[in-house]
This record gives sequence, structure tokens and C-alpha cells, in this order.
Amino acid sequence: MANTDMLTRNTLSRILGVENRTIQYWERKGLKSVRKNPYVMYRQQDIIKYMEEHPEDWNAARVTDDTLFMQYPWFKEKRKNDISHKYNWTQAEVSRMKMLRKQGFTIREIAEKMDRSESSIKYKLYGREKSDGRS
Repeated sequence: MANTDMLTRNTLSRILGVENRTIQYWERKGLKSVRKNPYVMYRQQDIIKYMEEHPEDWNAARVTDDTLFMQYPWFKEKRKNDISHKYNWTQAEVSRMKMLRKQGFTIREIAEKMDRSESSIKYKLYGREKSDGRS
């Protein structure tokens, strides 16, 4: 099979409207990757499988090129539901998120309660102080 069914992490990041670190997190959750130095590559079928199995991790309204996904009913449905969601956080939302975290709710529970992606919650809680790339 030719590399035409493979995407680099940077390309995938652009297509899905997510950060590279989000895709790295998906790898830890099960997205299969292939190392082809200096690139990290993903097979289209592995991307599609991950997206279908983890709808909470991505927002269809941010997808900049839906060519790969538009044939799938689950993508079309998610796009209808995600399109109306807003991306900017109000101060009230940030305060509510922090309060829920202090009350012991998990990232997933907070994401569900606030109708946001898990990666969005994590970034808002932890992303800024780790922006230098170190843990």
C-alpha cells in the first residue's frame, strides 16, 4: 500500500483543528502511529477508527477538511451536533470548571457536564503552565 493512505501528525493536526499534543495524547489512548523518521505517521483507517470510538476527544466543527470522514454517518451526525458549540470560554465557565475539579469530578465528567471535549478541559486546567513542552 502506498503512503497515500498515511498522514503526518502535522497534517492530521491541521485537518482536525487540534494541537499536536492532543494527537500525542490520543496515541497514549490507543491511536496507532507509525514512525517514519523524522515523521510520525497515521494510517487513515486508524484515524477513522479512533475518531469513531472516541467522539468525546474531538470537535467536528473544527475539522478543516472532511474529505476522509464525510462518508460516515457518525461523522455527519457529530458535525450537526458540534457545529453550534462555541469555543471561547467565559470567566463563569472557567470558574465552574475549576469548582467541579475541586469537588473531585474527573476530566471526563467535567467535559460531559460542560459539553466540552476532554482535551479542551485539560488544556484549560493545565495547558498554560506546561506550554514549554516539559511535564
